[in-house]
Parts: sequence; C-alpha cells; structure tokens
Amino acid sequence: MNLSKWIRETLISSIKTKPVETQKALLIEIRLLQRELNLIGNNINQIARYANTNREFRSIECALDSLQRLASNVRVLNDN
Repeated sequence: MNLSKWIRETLISSIKTKPVETQKALLIEIRLLQRELNLIGNNINQIARYANTNREFRSIECALDSLQRLASNVRVLNDN
C-alpha cells in the first residue's frame, strides 16, 4: 500500500468513527493543508519560471541555496 492510499484510508476510517463535530474539524484541517500545499507548489513554480526566464541560477549550488532559504521561510511561517 502506498503512502497516499494509507493516508486516504486512515482519514476515511477516522471520519466514520468520529462524531460529526470532529469530522467537520478534520475536513476544515484537510482543506487548510491543501491550501498550504498549493501555495508551496505555486512558490516552486515561480522559482522555476524565474530561473528559466532570467537564467539567474548559474549553478546547482545556487538553486539549492535558494530552495533551502524557501524551506526555511516555510518553516518560520509554520511556527507562527
């Protein structure tokens, strides 16, 4: 069983066994997580578009450094 299938099955079984209020809270949390993942994906796409358009990333090290700074910023946002 792959990870996404396990997560889906776990969430579905959790929803079936929890009271309605908990189900609503879980669905709200899932939507918030989806939104966060979409925003992260948008950021990655912007970096790729910038790199491909402006050719600013002259080396893999520079690109990696940029991604590490992005990951750090995401961690800071998650802590707030």
